[in-house]
Amino acid sequence: MAAPIASAVHGEVQAGTTQVIVMGHSLGAGVGELLGTYLARLLGSSATVSTRLFASPRVGNVPWSEYVDSTFPGGKFQYMVNYNDPVPHLPPKDLGFRHPSNELYITAVGSSDLLACSGSENKKCSDQFADPGNFITSLRDWATSDVHNGPYAGVMMGGGGCS
Repeated sequence: MAAPIASAVHGEVQAGTTQVIVMGHSLGAGVGELLGTYLARLLGSSATVSTRLFASPRVGNVPWSEYVDSTFPGGKFQYMVNYNDPVPHLPPKDLGFRHPSNELYITAVGSSDLLACSGSENKKCSDQFADPGNFITSLRDWATSDVHNGPYAGVMMGGGGCS
């Protein structure tokens, strides 16, 4: 999959495109993290690559999150978490998984208030729900609402369930 995408993006950059934005939601956000990091390294200084990811699960371990942070200086990597959505807490930190830096945290269900979170796994942001008791509550809330699908800056994602 990456080779045809990389080839197409590389062709567009050679044709004059200077900015590439990778977007994704849920599992697509996890794939977007991988693809964006790959494209940023592949294209180097020939184009600016940035990501805008929504409800991303954790993709890698601490060295991976540090690699992503070093690949995207200046906030070019961002992921948005909607309040207590449980998907961004999977797979668990206990298994060694960590998010990169630059979470944008929606502070309440349906809110448009965002908190820019420094560092990885910030306890003032979505990581406050990672503790077992809070995680169970977020799963219950997830089952009875559409918090996973948004809204993100006023936009709903998917049609329900995991998408």
